[in-house]
Amino acid sequence: EVPSQLMKQATGVRYNNILLGRAPIKASAGAAMGLLGKPLTILAGSLVKGDTSTLKRSLMVYGGIQENFMRAFKNARLEFQAANSGGTGATVRTDIIHNQLENVETMEEMAEVWSKSNKIGDKGKAAMWNMTKVLSWYNNLPITKLGISAMTAVDGFVRSMSASASARARAYDELYDAGKGAVDLDQFYAKQNELYDLAFDKNGKLTDEAARYASQEMNLQLDNKAIAGLEDAMKHYPVLRTIFMFPKTGINALQLAGTFAPTGAFGQSIGKARKVFKAITPQEIEEVLVEHGMKGQGIEAFNALKSEYIGRQIMGGSVVMGATLMAANGNLTGSGPADDAEKRRMISMGWQPFSVKMENGEWRSYQGLEPFDSFLGLAADMTYNLNRVDQAASEDWMRSLAASISHNITQKSFLSGLEP
Repeated sequence: EVPSQLMKQATGVRYNNILLGRAPIKASAGAAMGLLGKPLTILAGSLVKGDTSTLKRSLMVYGGIQENFMRAFKNARLEFQAANSGGTGATVRTDIIHNQLENVETMEEMAEVWSKSNKIGDKGKAAMWNMTKVLSWYNNLPITKLGISAMTAVDGFVRSMSASASARARAYDELYDAGKGAVDLDQFYAKQNELYDLAFDKNGKLTDEAARYASQEMNLQLDNKAIAGLEDAMKHYPVLRTIFMFPKTGINALQLAGTFAPTGAFGQSIGKARKVFKAITPQEIEEVLVEHGMKGQGIEAFNALKSEYIGRQIMGGSVVMGATLMAANGNLTGSGPADDAEKRRMISMGWQPFSVKMENGEWRSYQGLEPFDSFLGLAADMTYNLNRVDQAASEDWMRSLAASISHNITQKSFLSGLEP
């Protein structure tokens, strides 16, 4: 028991140090992309379908920006204070190591016995327990937990914004049905305020299923069998944490990126998108809604969901096209050449990987802009390899392609242990 507690606290030190850096900034950038992308994809999808009803609904659902932001900042502040003051906030990411000691009273009694023993082994156990307590004290310092607390605040902001959108959607649908297509704005604002208050329990935990699903998708925290299996394996084989630091975040990032991949009909025939586009009967539609946390919300919610998946394909294609043009003009970089020595020489000369050139001439990293950072990197690498004049078009093409995919995936922190 003592070594496991010691290793838990030692691992906690590692996680706290990593998250104390730029991780909260990247999480904020990813959250901003998700919050901005959701209404844009629904609007784009409804325009392509010519669905004016969904378009009008979306404008109402994602309106009220000032009110929604005020709610979200308040919730983020409360989450931060709870996390940084010794609590864990309303909801904490499950793939972040928690630093609370277990069975403290029992361990203290055992340590007292060990310290009085004349056996070297017992003395060592007492020393390890004292070291564990020191690491636990360090891990729970407010400054040490600042990174985790900041990420908890970002998640809280997204949860509040998702709750606002869900409350406005349900209020609109209810009044739209009752008024046979006419929605009274005063009733709408009163109803959405009521539904927002009901979205959280007395402890501040989000209970609205639709809002919870949407926020977990944007925060890259959805649960599935693959994640559960990997997390279970990591409990039995802790060494896996050196490879998969944040398994839930990593798998969710790859799955979310897949829904934006500009693969046309193929992209619509796999994963959750397949069920959405295949659903025709009321039973199939309800199954799709349940899977997305929208049980019983009706055809309006389904049409909006379908528009969102169409919009994701459009947005993904637009990002890839724009990234290709920027890379061709020398304003976007990816992972660079497959040859590591050549890449190091380029970096020593000032070249920056995974970066975009700003208007003032400075290069800024785009890493963390989920789900588009992988698309940007791949588009930049493809353009780079196609424009190289020192090799034939077919020479080492497959090797360069494989290296590009590998670098663009493993450069993320949750798979950094697999980086070639």
